[in-house]
Amino acid sequence: MRAARRTVEEQYRLVLECRRSGLSDSDWCRENGINPATFYTWITRLKKRGSLPIPPASSQSAGVRAHDIVRLDVLPEETVCRQLDDKNAFLPGRKYQTSASLIR
Repeated sequence: MRAARRTVEEQYRLVLECRRSGLSDSDWCRENGINPATFYTWITRLKKRGSLPIPPASSQSAGVRAHDIVRLDVLPEETVCRQLDDKNAFLPGRKYQTSASLIR
């Protein structure tokens, strides 16, 4: 059975309620019986309208904390090999001592 359609005003009210709750979007949707995909569709449509400000998701959203995200630069292999002349550098095919073997 399909859920009843909600007006744009009601969608906006629910998005604000979620974002002010302190819960992640997913947790809030689960507690309120709303499919998260539907919720994010509402946000996308509301942002496209541009007439109503959408608050950012709480820092708990998706279970990701800011310090869990690390930027990595991916370099072509030939560039890496040229830069790795140091004897302590990681080279493919070389055997390395793992931290587990250091504990013993």
